[in-house]
Amino acid sequence: MTYTSTLIGYPYIGDDREWKKALEAFWRQELTEEDFQATLKSIRLSRIEKQLQLGIDVVTVGDFTLYDRMLDTALMFGLVPKRFNWQGGRVDLHTYYSVARGNHSAVASEMTKWFNTNYHYIVPEYEGQPLQLTENKVLADFLEAKEAFGIMAKPTLIGPYTFYKLTKGYNKLTQVEYLLALIPLYAQIIQELVDAGAEWIQIEEPSLVTTLDSAELKLVQEIYAQLMMTVPAAKLMLQTYFEALCSYETLITLPVQGFGLDFVHGYKGNMESLRQYGFPPDKVLAIGVVNGRDIWRSNLAEANAMIQAIEKLSDAKELWIQPSSNLQHVPISTSFEKKLDPVLKQALAFADEKIEEITELTKYRKSQNGTRRHNFSESMKAIEALKNHPIRQNKMIQQAVQSVSTKDFERHSDFSQRQKLQQQALALPLFPTTTSR
Repeated sequence: MTYTSTLIGYPYIGDDREWKKALEAFWRQELTEEDFQATLKSIRLSRIEKQLQLGIDVVTVGDFTLYDRMLDTALMFGLVPKRFNWQGGRVDLHTYYSVARGNHSAVASEMTKWFNTNYHYIVPEYEGQPLQLTENKVLADFLEAKEAFGIMAKPTLIGPYTFYKLTKGYNKLTQVEYLLALIPLYAQIIQELVDAGAEWIQIEEPSLVTTLDSAELKLVQEIYAQLMMTVPAAKLMLQTYFEALCSYETLITLPVQGFGLDFVHGYKGNMESLRQYGFPPDKVLAIGVVNGRDIWRSNLAEANAMIQAIEKLSDAKELWIQPSSNLQHVPISTSFEKKLDPVLKQALAFADEKIEEITELTKYRKSQNGTRRHNFSESMKAIEALKNHPIRQNKMIQQAVQSVSTKDFERHSDFSQRQKLQQQALALPLFPTTTSR
């Protein structure tokens, strides 16, 4: 069995929120476009360098964004709403951020939740406009990493089915023309990545963990059959997360070279699918065994046991060990936490610590017969220490929790009364907002 450590994606905000600071300075016109772009490039490269330093085997690129990756993808395909008066060609920063935030003459595009997370994405709008590849942003990131570090990184992009499902504006009459325009652009991006030397291309399809009817399943099959027929040399890793893969027995036969499955939030469903249907021996299986969405340290002994169980249930020729999702949902490193209780800090794992867990598990699995010494016990000790910490033994809180009943969640006044009380207490303006994303 071959083992490889990788990530679905890494936070882009910067160790000290450099991304957010640069973005807001640019919006305030305190930073020129040239300096802004230079800062973003520095952040992109530092992210890659850190992953290499932490021992990741296959670095992921294309997960960095100027604001939002769904927005990046939409504008890369020329899906600029007509109200922004875009004239074609590469989308400039003014237009990009106008779509995200609006301007004096046009309202911003809708923003909504990214599946069951607290992250919000910009909703693409299809208005019947002709689609075009304005810029292969993923290729640019791939070439940048290749030039700076001499590596063949794994480029990633949001998959065609998920992007199609999350776009608004088409109807039953126009959805076919939209898809027929969209798929060739994906094929073009993939072909250009293959021509540039990309060995693997990650295609993110979180929509495949939702319930799909027979027509939707057929559509997914047709999309990937078309892609692989157009770009047969591409090695695609179809990546899912947030839940178990829907209709596993059907989708696992898609003409791709690898599948990424979430064995944290989708553990029960994906394990059951492996037991019932196995896994194609000619495909690579990427397993999300470290929680990419919480802040707590993993029990590495349990994670290792899970990997062993997955090995026995699958006939995969290779396992990629990774987090369950993009690490953008967690802070970057506990090293910046200077005032935390030591016991609490030892039990935390942010993005960098989760990478260390991934690399530790991968190195251990790579060792012949599992003879390599490991530090699994350290994670168990840290988890146990927090469990037994006095702050977790507060009897008053434990008694209060036990006394909670369903009646405590029932409202005893109507909305009009609650609204008046809330306004008196908070004195909020008509449209309270926050600058954080």
